[in-house]
Amino acid sequence: MRDKPTRVAPVLDDDSHFQPLPSQPGDRLLEPETAVDASDAPTTSASDVERPRRATPPTTSARQPTRTRAIYKVRRTLPAPIRWLAWTLLAMVLISLALVAPWAVINPPTSSFMVQDALRNDRPVTQTWVDWEAISDTAAAAVIAAEDQRFHEHFGFDVESMRKAWEAHQRGEALRGASTITQQTVKNLLLTPHRSLVRKGAEAWLTLVAELVWTKQRTLELYLNLAQFGDGIYGVEAASRHYFGKPASQLSRSDAAWLAVLLPAPERYRINPPTNYTRGQHDWILSQMPPTVGR
Repeated sequence: MRDKPTRVAPVLDDDSHFQPLPSQPGDRLLEPETAVDASDAPTTSASDVERPRRATPPTTSARQPTRTRAIYKVRRTLPAPIRWLAWTLLAMVLISLALVAPWAVINPPTSSFMVQDALRNDRPVTQTWVDWEAISDTAAAAVIAAEDQRFHEHFGFDVESMRKAWEAHQRGEALRGASTITQQTVKNLLLTPHRSLVRKGAEAWLTLVAELVWTKQRTLELYLNLAQFGDGIYGVEAASRHYFGKPASQLSRSDAAWLAVLLPAPERYRINPPTNYTRGQHDWILSQMPPTVGR
């Protein structure tokens, strides 16, 4: 019988200069295999073998909020001044709508001009609201003829009248107003009579908003009920009863023209008795009114 070869222990090289290799991304530490006793191994049924493994859903923290992140990136790409300008414009639109839109369906109990007049002169003002159906069509025709003959054509501003007023001023004439009925209604309802660039800017902006949310008929109804026709006298109903002793529904062509004469300067002009100037204005307004109205 042959002798078994003698096992010789391997001779290890000197590893004092051993340098480990750099780890690779795919490298991982393998656990040593251990023997598993068959009796300790879990039993596996045929159904467990055939059933596919269900993928574990990712946790909430692992999900990427792609939509929110995209919106955030878009917002951050806008410069800060542009973002502030956008927010300012949005606030202006919302405030303007809050000031103007309710009066498209609600009858205002008073106006800014009435409140300021009462406080300034320490006395109450006279005004009675009447609906559109209770106002003679002669009153609407007279104020349009006197104040804004392109009322049904423009969008809040009569550019042609503004141009003519400026050309007349360039020729040396006094600068006359070219405000439309919409502008005057906004000013009487919400603003102040004192002239300034800030007030004119606010008036122009609110006029645009009013043209968007008010109908032309509603604008006329508001104007006729809020306009000043004398010292402390506001609205066509109070003016008709004060000057002619009748309701606004019974105004004749001449009566309505006399009331329209007062509109440019209601605290200075007189129609009872009339002056030569107011008599001439009355005749001119009658000539500008449609001939079929009030006949």
